[in-house]
Amino acid sequence: MTRRAVSLFSGAGGFDIGADIAGWHVVWANDMDKSACKTFEANWPGVVHHGDLNVLASTLCDQERGKIGMVFGGPPCQGFSSAGKQDKDDPRSKMIFTFLDVVSDLESPYFLMENVAALAKPKWKEVRDCFQEYAENLGYDLIWKVIRACDFGIPQERNRLFVFGVKGRWSSLSKSSLDLALQELHQKPPNLGALLRSLGKYGEIENPFSTGGAKITIMKNPSKKRHSGRIFNGGGASVDFEGLSRTIVASGGNFTHIVDDGLLWGNATYDWVGNLYDIIHQKEIGSYPPMPEHIRRMTNIEAAAIQTFPPDHIFCGSASAVTRQIGNAVPAKLGEAMFKAFNILIETHKI
Repeated sequence: MTRRAVSLFSGAGGFDIGADIAGWHVVWANDMDKSACKTFEANWPGVVHHGDLNVLASTLCDQERGKIGMVFGGPPCQGFSSAGKQDKDDPRSKMIFTFLDVVSDLESPYFLMENVAALAKPKWKEVRDCFQEYAENLGYDLIWKVIRACDFGIPQERNRLFVFGVKGRWSSLSKSSLDLALQELHQKPPNLGALLRSLGKYGEIENPFSTGGAKITIMKNPSKKRHSGRIFNGGGASVDFEGLSRTIVASGGNFTHIVDDGLLWGNATYDWVGNLYDIIHQKEIGSYPPMPEHIRRMTNIEAAAIQTFPPDHIFCGSASAVTRQIGNAVPAKLGEAMFKAFNILIETHKI
């Protein structure tokens, strides 16, 4: 069986790193984002094609039909995401079906699709049923799984839906074996504080300022939950160095998470954010302390590390473009685990 693969909606290549590690060789990739394509080209020269997949698909399929073993990617999720408008008629929501068309036209025996976990909610049952029926009419059988990134070594609260597709039929044994394979691949995430400290101090050459200068202020009616995204303006959450990061998002700006450098490096005289929460709980509105310099936003280097990009991965574009690429990516270690689980099924059950 060929291990040649096609990567769709490739972005900065987080999913592709996982495919590489698991033994899949990407021969063609695509994205609409120019900066993301430059990033992809910098890491995998000569593979990526910038532009509309609807336009490029026919040429791809004419060149590679019958030669591809796997098609993978994360079609745009804004139409389904809880952070978006949740509109099934959003044109981007149709791209999951475009993805299937390319899979079928390439005659690929396998596919792996990623999307937001919200797509698994009852609200989107009609969309899932349509996708399932469309896939079956094309000859593919599916397994749907919502995956927690933190179970696979990613220090982040990030749940994602993965759809495993095979030409023909999954056996009942394969479906139960997927759960076992995923369990075998479980990995404890690293300590978040230790990970951030390993990247160097904020503003130094190895961890430069890259947050776009979004000012940090306190919301008019802040939440009483310490690490929620409802304390500071825009929705950035304070980082729990002994826990998991909140989801790294593509929006950047005011949505970028908050780091207390004093606590991170052990030179704070007190827990400033903890003190702020005491004030919030006491409902002393308007008596908030001034924002100290050691309270700052997460850098792109830190966000990329949390998304498990390797340190030598090259990002291209403006700071905001890189933020978008990092937030949109499938964490590299998560992609690796999904491909390795798929490999186990292929090799064990000869699907």
